[in-house]
Amino acid sequence: MGIDLFKGTLSPSLTDTIQVDGLPFDLTGPLAVTFKMRLTTSSATKVSAAATVVSAAAGTVRYDWAGTDTDTPGLYAAWWTVTLANGHLQDTPEFDLEIIEHAPSSTDRKSTRLNSSHANISYA
Repeated sequence: MGIDLFKGTLSPSLTDTIQVDGLPFDLTGPLAVTFKMRLTTSSATKVSAAATVVSAAAGTVRYDWAGTDTDTPGLYAAWWTVTLANGHLQDTPEFDLEIIEHAPSSTDRKSTRLNSSHANISYA
């Protein structure tokens, strides 16, 4: 499942549940969770920043977009990295995230709507 964001948009925050074998991963013991993303055409990481643990027991995390995170349109691979208590790193599977340009405004446009193709995007 992919996520679409408009270029320059810093909200909504990205909220997700980290799972192992289909069950929420308890984040009570890990030291940190980091959100990462890179263009699918590059190995260079565009974002590697601390995420907020919303509910440790439920495995729920949130990343609040900052600065230049969404300034470059393109298709990105995104994932979470969990730093375990023993110092080992565990990455989640990657998911698609696309940053798109705003469509040109049209004078005959009757309505607008906000669409999200990712069930775990948060408007908080």
